Amino acid sequence: MFLETNRKYLKKTLLAIFCALVISFLILGLLIQNSDSLNYKKSEYQRFFSEFNSEENLILIIGSSHVGQLNTELINERVSAVFPGYKVLNLAISGDSPNNRVNMMDEIIRLKPKMVVYGISYRDFDIDSQYFLPDPKWIFDDFLLFVFKESRQLGVITKIDPNGLTRDIIRNISPESEVREKESEQITFEDTPFYTFVNKQFRIANDSEIREDAETDLKIEGRNRISVQFHPLFLNREITDFKSIINRLQENEIRTIVFTTPLHRYYLEHIPVETHEDFLNILREINVLFRIEIFDMTEKYDNEKIWMDMDHIAHNRQANQYSEDIANIIIMGLK
Repeated sequence: MFLETNRKYLKKTLLAIFCALVISFLILGLLIQNSDSLNYKKSEYQRFFSEFNSEENLILIIGSSHVGQLNTELINERVSAVFPGYKVLNLAISGDSPNNRVNMMDEIIRLKPKMVVYGISYRDFDIDSQYFLPDPKWIFDDFLLFVFKESRQLGVITKIDPNGLTRDIIRNISPESEVREKESEQITFEDTPFYTFVNKQFRIANDSEIREDAETDLKIEGRNRISVQFHPLFLNREITDFKSIINRLQENEIRTIVFTTPLHRYYLEHIPVETHEDFLNILREINVLFRIEIFDMTEKYDNEKIWMDMDHIAHNRQANQYSEDIANIIIMGLK
């Protein structure tokens, strides 16, 4: 009798725990439904690639939000002044990585660009130790994709960024959330069709705000170093897919330039030395293997007052040096 009562109690307890987990996932899903982490909108990409038509010589810039922050209008002005008939399109996508971008290569090649400029950083090659045991984060990603009925067509479903996701949730439930909601009107520019801006991205943060952003990131990760996992390199699918992208571009005789995206010193201070060395070794291998130019801009503006947060330069007239430099890289590549 005692054992039977315990079994009934255990069953009820397990059922209650299961229900609580399901409800928690659903609530969490609702909180992040509008998060940048799920910013891959299949219909927008399909519409763009099916409808885009230009007789101009195309130059494509690709990468994540680090690249999305560029002033593409300014880059177009600088490039077209030297090379009339050329148009620059910034196809950056928030949260992008080579593993996502490689599935879009058919569409990119179909545009017949004269040049592709690819911005990368540490997190582009982060694999989250996903190869040895099933990764709970990817299980969670698949659950979210199921809940929101997102499609994997075109391969444009991004990985969930736990840090960004947590920051979004904290912001949404904070007392200032109503103010932030008023500031969150989304803006998309014609020459940056896959990337949306909100007011925060135009604003240059002060030093204390950037330091607080770095400290928040470290608290979320529960450590005193920014965690980026490259190893084992021979199983790193991000590196493999990055090589595949470069290879396909070269096979189609598309000039390819790679640059490392800028990071603030508060970010760089917390990158482990071994991670930095691994990143440099990856770039050296790419350089030797494909004989392409790689411009290292990681530390170029690390102490300048041009930052939105610790890993994004503000989309602001006072922060145009980043865009000016990319324009000059493109111009040099066309000469």
